[in-house]
Amino acid sequence: MQNIATIFIVLLYSTISFAQNNQFVELKNGTIIEGNIERVEKIFQKGKLIVNDTTEILLQNVYRFQSYEGYFIRMSQGYGDTWAERIIEGNIDLFTRTVTSYSGGTWMPVSAPGGGSFYVGGGFSSSQVEYFSKNDVILHLAAITDAQSSVKKYKEVEKVNYNGSKKIIEICKQKKCRLIFPSSTSVYGTQKSIVDEDCKEEDLLPQSPYAEFKLKSEKMLLRYSKKNKIRFVILRLGTIFGVSKGMRFHTAVNKFCFQASFNYPLTVWWTAYNQKRPYLDLIDLKSVLDLILKKDLFDNQIYNILTLNC
Repeated sequence: MQNIATIFIVLLYSTISFAQNNQFVELKNGTIIEGNIERVEKIFQKGKLIVNDTTEILLQNVYRFQSYEGYFIRMSQGYGDTWAERIIEGNIDLFTRTVTSYSGGTWMPVSAPGGGSFYVGGGFSSSQVEYFSKNDVILHLAAITDAQSSVKKYKEVEKVNYNGSKKIIEICKQKKCRLIFPSSTSVYGTQKSIVDEDCKEEDLLPQSPYAEFKLKSEKMLLRYSKKNKIRFVILRLGTIFGVSKGMRFHTAVNKFCFQASFNYPLTVWWTAYNQKRPYLDLIDLKSVLDLILKKDLFDNQIYNILTLNC
């Protein structure tokens, strides 16, 4: 079985009354204890926190804590000691948590002289997410994003991008979460003139499985919201460019910058020499997300988000 680990990123509004370097424990009953915090977890033993090298507190009694390792908050009462770590602190706190489950292996017969069998190991698969609270905002970034390569893996893109979005929408309904759904200007395909969000449906011409399932996911969300009270916003993003820790170089602007920095010739296709495409600076995207969160702009509408056409 293939090993799979799914990372769910949740945006939480959270008021933290302690500076990042102050260590503390808050119990489920609201009691707060300050001091030097150490987390101890051993196999076959209940996890615990040790305060000032003396006081022991079982993790099952803890709501949140901050130690030298970072800030952690309990994500669910039903999954035992399930924690999310804060990786960005500010007006909007960003938490991340990898959730996996393990399935055991099995013995398989050998189709060869002498017979026998061999062991096929188990693997990890993503578990069901059950820990969103009603105040959360979900920024749904889980997707296969390379439009060009998506042509060769249609079924995989359908499973990840479309069926995955369906699960996220269902969670939003159950947990009363607000949803930021990043779509793509790729849903417009090639156009002879400028188009906007109010164009006719026949003007939407996705040319890859990636764009096709982005459009289908939009329609699913709009259709689903008519029967269920879900607050969301759909952002048709231009091709993103800019510096980041996880930046990739398969899109034009980033690729050109990479090639130029190594004195490589720029790969410009003659068929695209006079074409324009919508591009989005990563800084502008951050500004848009900040605005949506600060102003609570979840109006169930679609918006084109880009820096320029060039």
